[in-house]
This record gives sequence, structure tokens and C-alpha cells, in this order.
Amino acid sequence: FENPNSACCQVAGRFGGLIPCGPTSKVCEDRSKYVFWDAYHPTDAANAIIAMRLINGDLADIWPINIKQLMAQSHMG
Repeated sequence: FENPNSACCQVAGRFGGLIPCGPTSKVCEDRSKYVFWDAYHPTDAANAIIAMRLINGDLADIWPINIKQLMAQSHMG
């Protein structure tokens, strides 16, 4: 990410994410370069990374097992 400290949806505040995005908000051109959409929500790019780490991650990401391992166990019966 090129912009981990500012929101893609610039409204107010030092990092642009003080309040949620609205119809009059300034929105960045390339959302994939931002971690946060607004003060509360990650961008789709950040959510994709989080999801992949939950699905395939090791013990540093998810404990005691990742989602892929959980699904494999549930099919075993």
C-alpha cells in the first residue's frame, strides 16, 4: 500500500477518515493503494489480504488452525 495512514474517502481530520464517507466526500482514484476506505472500514484490497491470511495463514495469523484446515477437518467427519 502507498497510503497506509490516510483514508481513501477524504472527509475530515488529519488522515481524512475522521467521519464516514458521504455523497460530498472526495474519493481517491486508486483504492488499491489505500488500507482504509474511511475511519472504520478497510478497502477491498485490504480485505482481500485479511481474507487470504485467515484462509491460508499460519499460527502468526490465525490460531489454532486456519479456515482451509478447518474445512478439511469438517469433511473428514
